[in-house]
Amino acid sequence: MDCAMRSFATTMVSDSGYFCKAILIDNLRINTLADTSNHRLTDKHLCEALGTY
Repeated sequence: MDCAMRSFATTMVSDSGYFCKAILIDNLRINTLADTSNHRLTDKHLCEALGTY
């Protein structure tokens, strides 16, 4: 489930390239980033968004 939520997060941001760079290269935590609606990408938010998909 965790991998599915993290992968789905790439569809929720405005720039998936920046998102991937921030996570993989800059070592930022996903929950410090925000989606296109300016909601933080917390586990709860990702799980709810994936559930409604």
